[in-house]
This record gives sequence, structure tokens and C-alpha cells, in this order.
Amino acid sequence: SVTKRWRPPGSGGGLGVGDITVGAAVWERANGTLPPAVFLLSACDWMSAGPMSGVESGGGRFSSSALPRWLLLFAVSCLGLRMVAAMGKEEKRQLRDQVLEMFDHAYQNYMKHAYPADELMPLTCRGRVRGLEPSRGDVDDALGKFSLTLIDTLDTLALLNQVEEFEIAVKKVINDVHLDNDIVVSVFETNIRVLGGLLGGHSMATLVKEQSEQMQWYNDDLLFMAKELGYRLLPAFNTTSGLPYPRVSKTLHLI
Repeated sequence: SVTKRWRPPGSGGGLGVGDITVGAAVWERANGTLPPAVFLLSACDWMSAGPMSGVESGGGRFSSSALPRWLLLFAVSCLGLRMVAAMGKEEKRQLRDQVLEMFDHAYQNYMKHAYPADELMPLTCRGRVRGLEPSRGDVDDALGKFSLTLIDTLDTLALLNQVEEFEIAVKKVINDVHLDNDIVVSVFETNIRVLGGLLGGHSMATLVKEQSEQMQWYNDDLLFMAKELGYRLLPAFNTTSGLPYPRVSKTLHLI
């Protein structure tokens, strides 16, 4: 029997200039011509529709304040479209392979020389462990001794279709990462990189499990870790001003 293997989904979320360029390139490939201007303007409407864009949701009219933004988006989209349209299939393949090679170089060297440290120091080829290396000031507040680079990379592994490596990484995070280290961390960095990384990894692991025969052992482990971390960060948001404290100890001491 053939094992059902997972394939990464297309990009989701909000529409950006890159999405417009890709969509226009698909049009060009299917029709042999560049898309009409209305295509790009409609795409831009998705990006900036709503009160803050100055575009009336009902009438679809421009406001004077929104016009420069629309023109900029139109120009950038056309430029990106021309660049994509000018590339041959072989050049696109080479650029794709270069991106994969660069990612593999960075990730594999982190795992070889730095893991389980938070970061790889590229000049010395060893891990940066907070407290053992000279302080870099506020920059080090992102390091919480939770293998930051590995967590940060989880969803990228899945998106690049490195599913076997993704599964190994998920198991490492589950088994090796501890969220109760007595260390002061940046609320912002920990929120977007660690909490966000765990949730992104959980989303990808769930997709892999549901759409293939891989990772059937996964049982929302990353989600539970994200919940634990969220509770540890939550006191930082308990302020009279509504603005969170900039730093918090994961043993719940606010700074």
C-alpha cells in the first residue's frame, strides 16, 4: 500500500503584495498575457478595504488619503509581476532550490553546533546560552533557555515539506524544552516567537496528522505547552494602564 503523505498547504491569512504577484503570475501563465489593471486594483482592495484604508466598503470609492497607498501597491505589484514573468521555469527552480539550501544550512548547523541553546553564534559555531556569554543588553531578553531557534522554525519545516525533520523537531520540543526556567524574558519576543511558534507548530502537526498517515501519535502536546506558557505570561498584562510589562520571569515575577 502507498503511504499517504502530507503536502504543505498554500499560503493563508491576509492578502499581501506577494500574493498579488503570485496570483498575477498564475493569470499570465494560464492566459499568456499580463492581467488587466482591474485585477491588481481588486487585489489591492482586499489588502486595504475597510475604514482605515479610506475605501468605502459599500461603494468601493477611493479617498484622497488612500490613493497614494493604492498607487504604491499597484506599482510594487506590477514590478513584482514583471520580475516573475521575466523568469524562466529553470530560473525559478534554481531560486527555489537556493532558498531551501540556505534554510537547510542554517537549520542543520544550529542543530549540530548549538542545540539545545537558544541561538547559534555563527563565528564561533557554538550555542549562545544566556548567562554564559557576554551580555548584549536587551537583545538577550529574547533568550529564555527554551531552544528558541527550534521552536521558531517548526512551522517553516512543515511548510517546506520537510515533514520527517518536522516530526523529529516536534518530539524534541515536547521532550526537551522546559518553560519554567527562572529567567527574565521579553514579553513581546516570548509572545510572538515562543508562544506563536508553539501554536504554529501545533497547527502544522494537526494538519499533518489529519491529512496523512504521519504523526498519528501527536496529541495536542504543543498546544498544551502554549497554554502553559500563556498562563506564565498572563500576569504581565494585568496592569492598570492596559499596557503589559515589558519583561516577566517565567516564575511569574514581573519586572
